Parts: sequence; C-alpha cells; structure tokens
Amino acid sequence: MNSYNNKHDLIEQISSAKVVAINPLRAKVAYNDATEEKICFAFNECTILRYSSQAIKVDIKTDNVFRLNLFGDGVLVATAVGSAAYNYAAGGMVLPLAANLLSITAISPFRPKGWHGALIHNRSSIDITIHDYTTRPGYFTADLQEIYNVTTVNITEAQDQKVKLLFNAESDLEYKLLKEQFST
Repeated sequence: MNSYNNKHDLIEQISSAKVVAINPLRAKVAYNDATEEKICFAFNECTILRYSSQAIKVDIKTDNVFRLNLFGDGVLVATAVGSAAYNYAAGGMVLPLAANLLSITAISPFRPKGWHGALIHNRSSIDITIHDYTTRPGYFTADLQEIYNVTTVNITEAQDQKVKLLFNAESDLEYKLLKEQFST
C-alpha cells in the first residue's frame, strides 16, 4: 500500500504517517448441519459462495428483519477498506471510510434479476441462511479463512476490535478509495 522510499529515514516516515483505524468484520459461522460453530474476522470481506454446479439459495436479514431471498453464485459483505477489491469487481459500490457503511453485494444473481446489493449502516447485523445446503452446498470465506458445509452466518462489524494502519502522505487510503469511485 505504501511505497518504501529509502531516501528518507524510516522512523521519520512512520512518525509523519497518517493513521487510519479500521474495524474488522466478525462472522459467526455455523457449519456441518449447524453442529459446529466458528468465529472469523475479516478486514476486507466475508463471502458465502456455492461450491457445486448448482446455485445457492440464501435468505438475507439485516437487524433481524427479512430483506431478500437470493438465488445465485453467492453474496459478499465488504467493509469500506475491502469495497474497492472483490466487492467492486462483483458490481458493488466503493465506499469512503467515513461513510460508516457495509456493502452487501450479490455474486452473479439469478433471482431476483438485477439485484446487485445494498448499503447498510456499519453497526447493523447481517444474517445469511443457506437453504438446501446438502444439495446446494455453500462455503464461507473471511479474507484467508475458508469453512465448508455452511448453514448460517451472522456478520457484524467488530466495534471492540481495531487495527491502526499507517499511510504515507502521498499514499492516503481515503484518497485511494475516492479515486476508485471515479475510475473508468
């Protein structure tokens, strides 16, 4: 993210860096017929994807209110930091850091046709339930972690977890995200 400039003192670069604090996503994942559970963290995105030739059927709830039944290749939930990567490639919006939003993006949706996703407040809770998970199995990813035979996932932004990133003045993350919003 930052280019290293060996012409300047590293300590000086660190002390003059812009600090950006980010919260990861926390996912509570039930799998293997909901007999096992795991907590995962992701700074970019969490995805639920099909791993057979058939599309998966998922129900999406936000804050315990049913929103949508999605039939397709999957769905992802991205933070502002992750919104310029897979989320953007799947048709989701690039989010500014200060927006306090999460992006829910459909991956190759079959039904409802044309639904590409939603933006929700970053303090919302997202529940995703996979239907017919034995015949239309899905798997879950959180950055580099993978879990197979998923039945349900609850995703929230971990307000109690925070990581600080340092950026050179000329490599500001907010500027990079803004630039991505207007790329063609």
